[in-house]
Amino acid sequence: MQSSALTSQADLPVELIERIVQLAVVDGTGRTATALRLTNRYLSKVAEPYRFYCMAVEGPERIERLATAIRNASPRARNNCCHLLLSDVSKDTRIELEGREIPQHWYEVYFSRNEEANLVMCGLLELLNRTLETLVLAIYDGCSDLHKSVFHGKTLPELRRLSVHTRTGTFNRYHDKISLPKLSSMRLSTALYFSEMYPQSLPFLRAVDAPALTSLSFLYLRPVDALALAQRVLDVDPLRRTKSVREPRHLPNFQAVTRLVVQVAQAPTQCILSQAGQERHLEGLRWIADHLANQARRLELIESGPPVPFRVLKEWATGQD
Repeated sequence: MQSSALTSQADLPVELIERIVQLAVVDGTGRTATALRLTNRYLSKVAEPYRFYCMAVEGPERIERLATAIRNASPRARNNCCHLLLSDVSKDTRIELEGREIPQHWYEVYFSRNEEANLVMCGLLELLNRTLETLVLAIYDGCSDLHKSVFHGKTLPELRRLSVHTRTGTFNRYHDKISLPKLSSMRLSTALYFSEMYPQSLPFLRAVDAPALTSLSFLYLRPVDALALAQRVLDVDPLRRTKSVREPRHLPNFQAVTRLVVQVAQAPTQCILSQAGQERHLEGLRWIADHLANQARRLELIESGPPVPFRVLKEWATGQD
């Protein structure tokens, strides 16, 4: 039976087998690739480049183990790490945080009181920055700084898709441009519960140098933050019913964006302005969406919905969306 199976595999075109293996290993764990490598010598050889093709890793300890495995891997496997979900806290910590009630104040968040996650994330990205095509960052720890752990002094030349799922305290000043020459899609979403995405995210957004970016999403934002960011990306002021004639406050580095997706949701009473204020900001977003309906640049408005669940982050990390 084993001989027959080997013969059947050998009869298939190598390109087809490689494609089947490539689709099979998009599980985010590496287990499928490991199992294929243990099946027989033929499949082991075919599966070797896909050992780390698509990975999801949570917490400093697992990140460090993955980095060590990649360093010790063959060049074929090491140079084909393309899709990655990276979380700064362990799965158990994330589940505990997701189960908490919404705090009285948005800044009551989780702090680990150390920079371990920063160090190991930085080390892993140093290994992968030349091959990554998809990167999903899930940042829950108040001590994790994006500018330290991921983007500082780096160019990600092959990155096409970037998703940052974060509490906004992780945004800090960016003094250097973040060079993402092939980036076509970027998502920015709020983790855990409502917080002020605007103006905290502006330094990060202004630093992004992505001339090929055409699709941008802001997910699970307060209406006031969603409107402010939409105005600056699209350079449209719903109050003036025209482009802004004041000092340039828009984001000129996003002029190539043709599709902006904005999801807003009702925030807890203690975190927001009045209900009338929320409705006013929603009206502004609706006006922008209608105003751009028949133009090359458009706004897609989602007026309700839950925070982005972790399973969706894992789907994003496959690079298949």
